[in-house]
Amino acid sequence: MKLVLKNIGGLKDKHEFEFKKGINRITAPNAAGKTSLVRGIQCLISSDAALLAKTLNIDSNSGYIKLDGYVRNLERISNSKVEAVPIEDYTFIDKNSNWRHADKIVFFTPESLVVEEIGQDIFRVGRYIEKISDAELLRGDIYRKEQRLLEKKSELNQYINNLKSAQELEGEIDNFKGELEKLIEEEHKLEKEVDEESGSELTVIGGDLDNIKREIRD
Repeated sequence: MKLVLKNIGGLKDKHEFEFKKGINRITAPNAAGKTSLVRGIQCLISSDAALLAKTLNIDSNSGYIKLDGYVRNLERISNSKVEAVPIEDYTFIDKNSNWRHADKIVFFTPESLVVEEIGQDIFRVGRYIEKISDAELLRGDIYRKEQRLLEKKSELNQYINNLKSAQELEGEIDNFKGELEKLIEEEHKLEKEVDEESGSELTVIGGDLDNIKREIRD
């Protein structure tokens, strides 16, 4: 995999770098272009204005980064503004790119523990990725969210139980209403019977009084 930089950072004119599959260790004295190399790679997948401005060589009006046939040109618009052409083109990380799994580009000094471990062949990629990706924090966050989810499920179950109780209570109220309506009907029926009986008795009493009056007159 070949990386070609032209007028990138401190690397004026054209410079070529060969990368192998896996971890590549780059060592060089200060001001030799290590940071420029990393910034060049970053510019392949970034349109950050500040990054572009400090990546193009300060004495150049144009430059480019090439990687496996993909080219991104940098053009100076003004003293403080640099644009990437194409401005939004991420074919660099499409599904066919060898770099499609690249997630972080990291620069280490020669004194770095990572560099030392690589030199001693004791470096473990998984452990390093877990460290830089804050996996432990993510696991803690996932645990807290799972606990919160359990709490919400418990609240939902309680709500469902309360709803069932309310529905049962509503059913009992409906039964009471039915019984009350029956009692009201019976009450009306009794009142009607009382009215009818009272009317008959009054008629009989009225007839008796008329007979008594006639007897007295006679």
